[in-house]
Amino acid sequence: MSVPGLERGIGILRLFRRDRPYLTPPQIAVELAIPRSTVHRLLAVLVDLGLLRRADDSRFALAAGVLTLGHECLASLDIVGVSRSALESLRDETGWSVHLAVRHGRSVIYLVRYASRAAVTTNIGLAHHCPRMQH
Repeated sequence: MSVPGLERGIGILRLFRRDRPYLTPPQIAVELAIPRSTVHRLLAVLVDLGLLRRADDSRFALAAGVLTLGHECLASLDIVGVSRSALESLRDETGWSVHLAVRHGRSVIYLVRYASRAAVTTNIGLAHHCPRMQH
């Protein structure tokens, strides 16, 4: 099922890039091949939703609402499951055990360990609290 307004709004958001952080309504209209009046209505809605902001009188830029969506997306991922293949490859390429950890304040929480496949391995005791970590 297609929702043209939604598709066009997302299309606008996808036009912004690191090398092109600002766009004007005429640029958007040309790139998406849609009328300027439609672009202006969509831009107004995206600004109201906090996904775009007016950079000046004629240009728009991504707003913090897009960042919030991105952070929520990342937070919803199963980081252990998503990283499994990469961590196993790293272990296999280096021959060393690999750990996935997250920082929690001044502590480190280990989420998973992929042990070395070597016949003899060395276990190093790791302190849960790491006082040298910078904030």
